[in-house]
Amino acid sequence: MKDYKKILFVVAHPDDAEICAGGTILKLCSKGYNVKVVMMTNGNLGINNKSKYITKKIRLKEEKLAAKYAGFSYKILNNSDGMLKVNISNRKKIINIIKEFQPDIIVTHRKNDYHVDHRVTSQIVEDSLVLICSKNICKKHNYLSYNPIILYFWDRFTKPYKFICDIVVDITAFYEKKLNLMYYHKSQLISMEACQKILVENNELQKKYCTNNDFNYVELFEIGEYSLINEIDNFKKNIESVFGD
Repeated sequence: MKDYKKILFVVAHPDDAEICAGGTILKLCSKGYNVKVVMMTNGNLGINNKSKYITKKIRLKEEKLAAKYAGFSYKILNNSDGMLKVNISNRKKIINIIKEFQPDIIVTHRKNDYHVDHRVTSQIVEDSLVLICSKNICKKHNYLSYNPIILYFWDRFTKPYKFICDIVVDITAFYEKKLNLMYYHKSQLISMEACQKILVENNELQKKYCTNNDFNYVELFEIGEYSLINEIDNFKKNIESVFGD
């Protein structure tokens, strides 16, 4: 039986994983899970008063510190911020990463999102999921004999359809640590107060999707349809063991 202890987050920018799922990442790492975060771009447009070269270096340093604090491994792909494309090159990069890491779960953005890089990241991940089971593409690593579970971050957008809350993760015990984790990205979040404002506002919006409001702070996820039906059914039976206390 799968224990779902290898989890891959594929995001668009440095700081996306920490903002969208920092509490969940901290919780998984504290349980000894093998968590890897892949960033599709280097975030080099993120500081207006600095060059792209300097910004890239700053954001790399911030991500390194955040990863060390939380305990996850990471990889930043050298695509420019705002310029990410759905193409064969990026698809092969993700196929190779998935084949090498062999995750049980992959977490990424939904396609109906405000940022082009988020939408493109989601599409690249989805386009890779069938091909990871082929031995005739990206032959450097063994093909997968299973389909990882795909999860999507919560977002507030409603077109073409609004987020479906399949998983509620209680991150109350990791609230302070998530603030610290987010604040490693000082070039983006400026102050601890700014981190707290984002966390509180997002939490209030997410709790509107919860039927059970016993948890003070939550992170929500939607289960994708890209795995086999029996794999999804088995995962649903194990959600509490993966994301619970």
